[in-house]
Amino acid sequence: MIKENNLVRWTIQGDTMCVMQEHARMKCLGLGSRIRGRKFTKEELFEWQLIGVLCTYAGIRLITGSDELYHQHMRETGSNPVGDGGTDIPGARVDIKGSLMRRSKNPLSYRLLIRPREFHENTTYILALVDEMAPSGANGYIVGFMDFSEILDVSVTDPTFGDARVVAANLLNPVMNCRWG
Repeated sequence: MIKENNLVRWTIQGDTMCVMQEHARMKCLGLGSRIRGRKFTKEELFEWQLIGVLCTYAGIRLITGSDELYHQHMRETGSNPVGDGGTDIPGARVDIKGSLMRRSKNPLSYRLLIRPREFHENTTYILALVDEMAPSGANGYIVGFMDFSEILDVSVTDPTFGDARVVAANLLNPVMNCRWG
């Protein structure tokens, strides 16, 4: 069970934020929200894509100590409207699920959501959150992770999220705060 001192804080600023915004624009081609299932504006789609690339970038940097695999992932998936096949880190079965902290400033009050078509055997899922976001930068948390087999045991359904598997953040495993370089 995860505790507040297990959360890993991340920050993205400057030129890196500009790159993230460009990647989010590229990802907007023909995509939509799998959770919300409603009509949305171009601005909402850009925000959702930006949240996704920020969380993916932060997660990959934490796990690998570099942005190299993030950029490889972007080259391989680019603006592909089909998605990334359930993995965000080339060569690994890791799927980083990101969300914007809208209703609470407590990261442990959020949930990991996985739609059936995104739920893959032998995959580890990571919950990442964006706390604050502006054109100049963003910050947030890597909350925790859970493996496919564990999710089968603890996930619940919630009509708010349709057919998604839902895991409370406090049930996740703590991520190791790797120190690189």
